[in-house]
Amino acid sequence: MKSEDQIRQDRIEDEIIVDCYDEHEQMMGWYCYLEGKITCPFKAKLRASRAKKSTKTKLLTVVSMADQRYCERDISVMISLEEDSLEDHIPIPLAQLEVIDADDATKEAIADWHYWVGVEI
Repeated sequence: MKSEDQIRQDRIEDEIIVDCYDEHEQMMGWYCYLEGKITCPFKAKLRASRAKKSTKTKLLTVVSMADQRYCERDISVMISLEEDSLEDHIPIPLAQLEVIDADDATKEAIADWHYWVGVEI
């Protein structure tokens, strides 16, 4: 029986980065995989550093994948910010977010990305 990490590693190698020969191709493979698996909007929070854990954490709304131009070196998503009745969308690296409320496919895809970049889940 395969471990969860082995199943994830197989998925990454067989579905996401298959036939990718350089870092740019791998990032585009990841972008396409995540774009197809992530359902927006979903709720997330910034991952707290070990040194600064706070009990008051603002929930963020992830509204979409960031444009590919923001994802050439890292995968980013767009979050919605509201201030003074104005709403703006800004990109933020997906590795900096912890999923709070999302469907199972979104959770799995983001966990795959966190595993790939070495973020402790």
